[in-house]
Amino acid sequence: MKALTGLTLVAGLVLAGCSSQSANHKTLYLKTAMQSSVSGLAGYSDPVADMLRESDIRHVRLYTLKPQACKTFQDNLERKLTAATMYIDLVEDKTGYNAEISGEINYYDTQHYVNGLLTGDVVKSVPVPLRKVSLSVGKPVSLELPRGIRFSAQLSGDAFSGTTY
Repeated sequence: MKALTGLTLVAGLVLAGCSSQSANHKTLYLKTAMQSSVSGLAGYSDPVADMLRESDIRHVRLYTLKPQACKTFQDNLERKLTAATMYIDLVEDKTGYNAEISGEINYYDTQHYVNGLLTGDVVKSVPVPLRKVSLSVGKPVSLELPRGIRFSAQLSGDAFSGTTY
């Protein structure tokens, strides 16, 4: 009986050590943001594990950039609702993570929502060519997209603190 109690105690300690080790493991987040010269900031914070490249799966984020009334508009297109559909895949290698980013920027004349999805009349579409960037924890990477739109990405240990610009 003492041997069985001792064995149970040892197994409990081993399991407790495993659970405390996983509790100390910190989740890494990919924080992304987009902003135009006339809009507010739109962003996401996703666990890195959710954004890793998988076969036959695209990781899609929709950034809605609504024009703000207090801004100076360069043309009528800047007055339109802008929605950028971005494809973001992370690839892990020896040095860290690389991001593959591409997408499309759509300018809407009118906006309608059907079952929570943005539909409407697209006035202009601008493709965002594939870009590959290396990411490091705490170091934001900023990309200049067509028509002065800025996109940034960074890796962080915290989902909500810090800024991406």
